[in-house]
Amino acid sequence: NVKLNDSLSTLAYLKVLHTTRFLSRSEHLKEAISTLLSKLSVKPLILLLFGPAAQERAFKTTTPVDILLVYQTLEDQEMLRQSIHAIGKENHLQINPLFVDYATFEKSFLDKEHAFSNRIRQEGLIVVGVEYYYSLLWRFLR
Repeated sequence: NVKLNDSLSTLAYLKVLHTTRFLSRSEHLKEAISTLLSKLSVKPLILLLFGPAAQERAFKTTTPVDILLVYQTLEDQEMLRQSIHAIGKENHLQINPLFVDYATFEKSFLDKEHAFSNRIRQEGLIVVGVEYYYSLLWRFLR
């Protein structure tokens, strides 16, 4: 077993790791997510890809893109949902956003029995918020 220490150098390594994983995805998916991030008026603390889009390197435009957006508070959720769907249509993708506030995400993430959080820990690809995600993960592992 390998255990990473909670340190700045480890965090820098994990940022590079997730960036490299994201950059290895299809151009179509990278472009859609980059457009999404640039056009969102309210940026998420954490943005995770999960499901087939996070796992498949040979991404197909028919594959739905499941994203989890973690915000400090959930305000203007409907506006964000509409923006995301519009960006998906522009890029010919079905983007399925899931919104959660940070307090709820933290509580669920730290619950070892929470099925969705277990799935996120196993297959999630962090696009934004590596530092928030890993601070929670290190708390979870203690």
